[in-house]
Amino acid sequence: MRKSILPILLVVLISMNQILFAQIFSGGEGYSSEYDDYLYDFMVQDGNPYFLLKEKVLTYPETVYASMLEGLNIDVNPMYLGNEYSNLKFVHDNSDNIYITGIYSQTFINDTAYLFITKISNEGKINWTKLFQKQSDSISIFIDNSGNLYIHDSHFLNKLNQNGLLIWTKEHKGTMKLLNNKFYKIQAYNIHDSFFNGEVCDSLILEKIDTSGNLVFHKAINNGNSKNTTISTNVSFNIVDNRLFLSNSYWGIINLDPGVSNKTFENTKTSDWGKWGNVPSVMLIVN
Repeated sequence: MRKSILPILLVVLISMNQILFAQIFSGGEGYSSEYDDYLYDFMVQDGNPYFLLKEKVLTYPETVYASMLEGLNIDVNPMYLGNEYSNLKFVHDNSDNIYITGIYSQTFINDTAYLFITKISNEGKINWTKLFQKQSDSISIFIDNSGNLYIHDSHFLNKLNQNGLLIWTKEHKGTMKLLNNKFYKIQAYNIHDSFFNGEVCDSLILEKIDTSGNLVFHKAINNGNSKNTTISTNVSFNIVDNRLFLSNSYWGIINLDPGVSNKTFENTKTSDWGKWGNVPSVMLIVN
């Protein structure tokens, strides 16, 4: 008799646990230090901070994370988004709407994962959601001066209007940033593994692209003529004070400015790695 009761008790306890978590999210108690907190993304709009969070809510029989949006003008903060999302990013338009993108996984139907984008008003209303096929898990979202949206998965750039209608999709491999209503993309070429230096490449190509997806110019950082020269693919690509910074490492001699544009690179900081040879870290900016 005891053996037959034990499985029933386990089922009841698990069910009560799931109901408890559902009440926490729907009741607006919010996140607490009781769980592991993670930050997907953060931004400040008109002095108001917004957070995209994920929290570990179950660890058995498998780990489950809940995604939440903090900062909306709603009574229940944070807004519970679901537990089928990952790698979330967001942007804000001038009408207090928030656009969230990331990976949506239909784990209960199949193992297919999609790139999604959704529009949420500042009052928490979901206006629309669109799904796209994805090529990688590295997701970015941008909004231009006209309010058009762009989502990038390191392979393809998708342009949508504010109603979620797809305008075009173009292949753009690499990492992208939006600066002064123009895209800048960095991509590594001829990637291979080095025994001492990890993943390296022969060149890094920086491209400037307009909001129609067309190339404006490209610049290359080549590895020179030395056979001992390599460039790391671990590139840090950031915008600071309205300038574009590339931070990376190379071994040997590199050509910083062989491109066709009159835009030039400036080597602003180099650190010698001493007895290990000419192994500097280099900071580059685009003027």
